[in-house]
Amino acid sequence: MSRPVAYRAANPRAEIGPLDWYVGVHAVRILSELAVWQREHDPRSNSHPWRLLAPAATVLLTRATGITTAAR
Repeated sequence: MSRPVAYRAANPRAEIGPLDWYVGVHAVRILSELAVWQREHDPRSNSHPWRLLAPAATVLLTRATGITTAAR
């Protein structure tokens, strides 16, 4: 069940539009932390679980903002 469907099932009158903004904020955090770690040659850039989330974070950030991004 996708996020909007699940929220609508729980409360049909819930305003879920702002959730995309919060998802975008978390995507920015994931991508920016990884970028800093990569720039500083921090070992976390290769081993942190956010590395696995980066592709999904780019999709979610694009969905939330309309701006195309790319994970490295």
